[in-house]
Amino acid sequence: MDACKSTKVEWEQQENGWVRDEKGFIVAVPVEWFRKSQDQMIKNEIELVNTPLTTAVSVIMQEMKKDKSEGSYYYSWQANIAMAIVDNIEGVSHEDANKAAKEFLDLFIRY
Repeated sequence: MDACKSTKVEWEQQENGWVRDEKGFIVAVPVEWFRKSQDQMIKNEIELVNTPLTTAVSVIMQEMKKDKSEGSYYYSWQANIAMAIVDNIEGVSHEDANKAAKEFLDLFIRY
């Protein structure tokens, strides 16, 4: 018998996106499940740690989420991070540094 040949397996796609074979074994899961699982794991880790530092960081994150307009708390962090990039990496434009700072802050305040 050729090892490369396999028997035909009937798969059933369920409403939630999971795929099971005829024996009921899960053979595929939707990509979104991994993203949701990863997000949930991070949230669980954040919730498990309750220290003065995590409390302070949480307050900072919440304040940044409230307003991203020019002159806001978020904007002051963005400007300071962008200038640190410009001052320390030769050839980086202010535009690129601001873009990088925004991406960093958006990831920071994501949860």
